[in-house]
Amino acid sequence: MAAVELEDGTHLGELLQDGRGVLLDFHRTLVDAPSQIWYAGGPATDDLGLAAVLVRPDGIVAWAADQVPGEASDREAFDQAVTAGSAKE
Repeated sequence: MAAVELEDGTHLGELLQDGRGVLLDFHRTLVDAPSQIWYAGGPATDDLGLAAVLVRPDGIVAWAADQVPGEASDREAFDQAVTAGSAKE
């Protein structure tokens, strides 16, 4: 995932350097990310066919979706992943 480049030229690896997780929102629909993680909304050079990805500070993908979470159960899973991904160790 570190090779992901956003439309403004920012690379995922740059966002991970400060030790926070990153929510990549390729469709700009998940704007309620907590302040403990970076929110990066917009197209990327290669979104791998995904709508959004939550990347932990160590670069591991904590959550990914090929469509925006709409069902309550999908949203609950997303919220849990964001909470876990934003926790400081």
